[in-house]
Amino acid sequence: MPTATSTATDQTDTARRALEEVCSGRNLDGIASVYHPDFVDHVNRLTYRGHAGARRSVALYLELFPDLSFHVDDQVSEGDKVASRWTLRGTHKGRKVELRGIVISRFEDGRIIEDWAASDTLELVRQLGPRRTLQLAITHRKLLSNLERSNSGPGALRRAYDRITCRFRKDCAVRPSETERIRKIFDKQAPKYDQSMSRFERLLFAGNREWVAERTEGEVLDIAAGTARNLPFYPADVSVTGIELSPEMAALGRARAEELSREFEMVVGDATALPFPDESFATVVCTYGLCTIPDDAAAIREARRVLRPGGRILLAEHVRSPNPVIRTIQRALDPLAHRFGGDHLLREPLDHLEAEGFEIEELRRQKAGWVELVAARKPA
Repeated sequence: MPTATSTATDQTDTARRALEEVCSGRNLDGIASVYHPDFVDHVNRLTYRGHAGARRSVALYLELFPDLSFHVDDQVSEGDKVASRWTLRGTHKGRKVELRGIVISRFEDGRIIEDWAASDTLELVRQLGPRRTLQLAITHRKLLSNLERSNSGPGALRRAYDRITCRFRKDCAVRPSETERIRKIFDKQAPKYDQSMSRFERLLFAGNREWVAERTEGEVLDIAAGTARNLPFYPADVSVTGIELSPEMAALGRARAEELSREFEMVVGDATALPFPDESFATVVCTYGLCTIPDDAAAIREARRVLRPGGRILLAEHVRSPNPVIRTIQRALDPLAHRFGGDHLLREPLDHLEAEGFEIEELRRQKAGWVELVAARKPA
């Protein structure tokens, strides 16, 4: 009878072979030995199922990086799950890249039955540069379209229609697994988040947190508060509560508050189901958070619920550009950004603010309209 130790060793070995041999394309015939027949691979909005799905997923990566290789750097096993930290190396359009990520594999009967993965999208963009990133995004989009067309069978046309129109429907449900995927992405990104975000803010978002913070008053709720990067800019006479989905990000936010000697309550929770009573805040703030909250419309509804009559919501976000050239680039990059970073490039918070009856008081657009600052008031 196998012991718990031997089972854990077997699982980590199988997870390693899945990445280094199968996913690297060296041994596609080994799919059946590492993946369960009912295998489910959660990749962006697509779900690959079974051994055939695993082959399609690997084929997509090999099209993007013909010399693809995965190397497992570290593994942790607990119960029926193995977490593997990996490094991907490959070449796209002549540029070598090195991407780090993590995959959590769930086992059943000795084989992987379900995978969830996350990786550092910002680092991939930095290594490839703007031109190659755009090329990668366009190629990725074409490959996904080809896969969609090949996914024939009963109901395929209806499923394709639902996936396309989901981008535009306000009643499109967000799967619970997507919220969990986003949490895992930001848990992983947390140690390097401030460093990466600082570069982006210097280049693209300078002064925007200050613009938001100086307009706050009374009891402030900072949703998707992250590592509390807004905290240094709030006036001394406001009280601030933050809510953040990722426990790792929230811990860094609390540490920042201690460094600043600033009273600050950080709650780990979901911005689409706020754990606060109705009409309990004078101001709600969100800076660069609505782009990654799976259901941004629900987050705006919750913000309205917890705001007092006459209270304000203050936003700084990257949004869908009104410039058709930039919007085309955003549309090409959107699948890649969402797959690897949980980021949506085509959202527009004004749509939801107006739907919830907010009165827009200030609206500023920057960077050809794809950065937006908004101050809106809930009717008294």
